[in-house]
Formats: sequence, structure tokens, C-alpha cells
Amino acid sequence: MIVDESQAVNIRILTAAAVLFAACQSTAPPPAASSDTLIVFYDVQTGDAPLLAAVQRERAKILYRYRQFNGLVLSLPSGSDAEQAAARLRQTRGILSVEPDRAMTLHAP
Repeated sequence: MIVDESQAVNIRILTAAAVLFAACQSTAPPPAASSDTLIVFYDVQTGDAPLLAAVQRERAKILYRYRQFNGLVLSLPSGSDAEQAAARLRQTRGILSVEPDRAMTLHAP
């Protein structure tokens, strides 16, 4: 079998991803999800300016930036309705998705 350079790179990337995934397995319980935390992804061509303006309007706090994935993790102010805030954020130009933070289990412990 002949493998060109781009195929070899893809094989290396997939192998590294598999190793990292296997190394990420934990016996610790997942952290509890927060009902006032949203994960928002935006279109890189639109940029984050419309989203940042919406974050200010919602009086939310940026907890984390996913720079490689063009996303933010937002903490809503206490007493905010997360569903309504998510609906408003989805109306913002360039927003691709708005999802509540939640614990996800990839496999049974």
C-alpha cells in the first residue's frame, strides 16, 4: 500500500486523537452542569463583535474562550432565565449555536 504525505499526516493525527481520547478516561464523576451557563459558537467570518455586544446586553460573564472553535462559555447573571437568554443570543448575527452547559458521559464508568 502506497501512502502519500497527506494520508500519512491524517493517519498521525487520527492516531494522536485516539491516544488522547483514551488518556482522557477518568474514574471521577463528571462535574455538575450549571443551569446558568451557556456554550455559544459563532461564525468566524462574522466575527465575535455581535456576540460580545449581546453578552454585554445579557450582563453575562465570559468564563472561557474556545479560540480554535470560535466559541465562548458564558455565565448568566443570577436569576436569569437561561432559555430566554439562549433564545435572544440565537437571534444575534453570526451565532451558529447556543446550548446549555450539561454533563455528558462518553462511556459508563
